[in-house]
Amino acid sequence: MTKNNSTTSITKKKCFVISPIGKEGSEVRKRSDDVYEYILTPVLLSLNYDFDRADKIATPGLIGSQIIKRLVEADLVIADLTGSNPNVFYELAVRHTIGKPVVQMISKGETLPFDITNSRTIFFDHHDLASVEQCKKDLELQIKATESDPKNVDNPVITVFDLISVRGSDNPVEKLLGDIFSTVVGFPEQLHNIQLTVSKLSGKYNIDFNKEETNAEARFIDGETEAFAVLTEVTRQAKNTVRSSRFFPESVLMQPTYVSAMEQRIQGTDGKPPLKHYYRIVALNNPIKQKDIIHHLNSFAGYPFTLYLTNNDNAFELVIVDDTDAFIHFYKEEKVIASTLHIKGKMVVSEFIEIFNKLKNRGLVKEFNCEKITRDNLIKNLEEVDNIFKKNRNQASKEKEENN
Repeated sequence: MTKNNSTTSITKKKCFVISPIGKEGSEVRKRSDDVYEYILTPVLLSLNYDFDRADKIATPGLIGSQIIKRLVEADLVIADLTGSNPNVFYELAVRHTIGKPVVQMISKGETLPFDITNSRTIFFDHHDLASVEQCKKDLELQIKATESDPKNVDNPVITVFDLISVRGSDNPVEKLLGDIFSTVVGFPEQLHNIQLTVSKLSGKYNIDFNKEETNAEARFIDGETEAFAVLTEVTRQAKNTVRSSRFFPESVLMQPTYVSAMEQRIQGTDGKPPLKHYYRIVALNNPIKQKDIIHHLNSFAGYPFTLYLTNNDNAFELVIVDDTDAFIHFYKEEKVIASTLHIKGKMVVSEFIEIFNKLKNRGLVKEFNCEKITRDNLIKNLEEVDNIFKKNRNQASKEKEENN
């Protein structure tokens, strides 16, 4: 659609809003109208979007066909998942199959379905003015992020399609990756499949790991202490970049050794040049991590170290050293590492770097770039960490009260 005046012709982007609508005069309709008018409308207008919702379509025709057409053609879809409305989830599924950008929203206190818990979602309270304002800011940020890279879409359907494609490949390394990725996505139910896959790598895929073009090897390491002994040694040899979603080993024996190796490589105090960068994802699932985060901000102020604080708690942990080694740690139910898959080889490890980049953006709460932290602004950053954990504690208490 275009907007014409005497001087310019501006092409507007299109957004379709899917949400519970309810009957005229119902509480559901009133809430959806309030969200549409006071949250979505100002943000979408400011970003130059034409937008509508199913009940606001003025064009004559079959409403079902018109909705599908908009789901397929719209540059952006905003999905309000509040109330677990079946029509909303149907429309969301249609959009997922198209593979185009979606921004998800849901009322605070509600729970996302299992299939989309890993998808970044804006939680808000439309009765709370401060929450409404924050929601508008978050919405604008997410929309701008999709505009900057509209082809970078990640949803359950796309993941499955990618796996089907990779696992059907004639390339033995791609087949290997397909099996590993599919079991990671399905963890923990398919952990035994991963173990079986790795134990039969060479035979099943007929891969010669000594070939220059493949140059890969993989093995399972049982036990946390054994796994972190290998990881610590590889970390000591790191030259460029380390990416990690593992904060600390639980083992009191390995923790100081591993942490020391990590800190020496970041600060370059082991007689070697410091790393170019260390990236670490920290899931905000345990209050005890606040102390560790504060320690890192203090220790690495001014160093090339970035922390990503997320609300996404994975059933596995991923560490990538340079572009040559990947470690995938799998948990038992009691949150102790049961086994670790160690993969070597640039061709394979590069795929895990892509997984890491997706993980750090899922449920992202705050990014701290320690290179920008100085003694002058350190206190401000530490206070922000404290506020994040306070907010998490308050949210957890509220959800516990609601569940009771």
